[in-house]
Amino acid sequence: TVVEGMERAGLRLLLLERASSLCISLTDYTSAGGALVGMMQCVDQVLLPDSGMQIHGCAGDEGVASVHCAIAVYLWRCGEDDAALAHLAAAAEASQSARLRATILRATLLFSAPDAARDNDAAQNARERAAREAPMVVEQAAMLAAAGASAASGMAASGLWAMAHLRVLRARCILSLSDAPDAAQLDYARGLLLEALSIADGALSDPPLQAEVMSLLGETWLQLGDSEEALKWAEKAHARAGLLGDHWLHSRVLRSLERLLLRFPEKAKKAQAALTIRTARAKAAAQATEQAIGSANHQKVRAWRIRWQ
Repeated sequence: TVVEGMERAGLRLLLLERASSLCISLTDYTSAGGALVGMMQCVDQVLLPDSGMQIHGCAGDEGVASVHCAIAVYLWRCGEDDAALAHLAAAAEASQSARLRATILRATLLFSAPDAARDNDAAQNARERAAREAPMVVEQAAMLAAAGASAASGMAASGLWAMAHLRVLRARCILSLSDAPDAAQLDYARGLLLEALSIADGALSDPPLQAEVMSLLGETWLQLGDSEEALKWAEKAHARAGLLGDHWLHSRVLRSLERLLLRFPEKAKKAQAALTIRTARAKAAAQATEQAIGSANHQKVRAWRIRWQ
């Protein structure tokens, strides 16, 4: 029946979304692209007027938005930030309930772009863009969350995801964008990060977010002037990220750890080991990106729009 077909399509879309996310976390971007093509085909088939089981209203809109968000994360990992931001804008336009997720992802991308830049000029441009746009985007996300957008999809996990990430983003505004934050601001940022870590460790169960927050706690303690405590958190982040197989995330965590280790002359060998591992992880991520961009699916994913729009 039409209803059964819609249910199967919805389940397939969800499973493909999970598959894409898992492949990205395992640094298998080529397989992630394949899963995304499956998501695109699923939504195209269900939403086309001649499909015989067209979904109208919120369900169809959420399906479109979920594809755009998943594509954005993939393109972000492939270093195509502008294309990723365009898909996040399309997601926010497609579905009211997806606006919060798309806005949080946009802010996260803006903060992360400088670290992923290919050269110093690109990194500086990314920092300037983050300084201009990120605070406004974080406030937009906060307003959407306050308005109850996280509950619109009916999924408790989406609310927890938003709560944790909003705390991380607010902390990032202090750590990355504030001009010489004082001790009170840094303590506030530390509190936000500890709350986010509690959510990520608890009901949300999000190991990549746990590693990211631990690394940011290390940066917070460093700005507070406690290098020993900063190093403890950086080492925790390294241990957590090392278990995940996400070379992109691990190389970012290792960069912070390496900077901290260099502050301790007696840990020079550990700093060198961190550099060696980081170089290997970054190389693996770059190879995965190159392979994905060269695949037949990449341009399909990058250019996807609903065909009947």
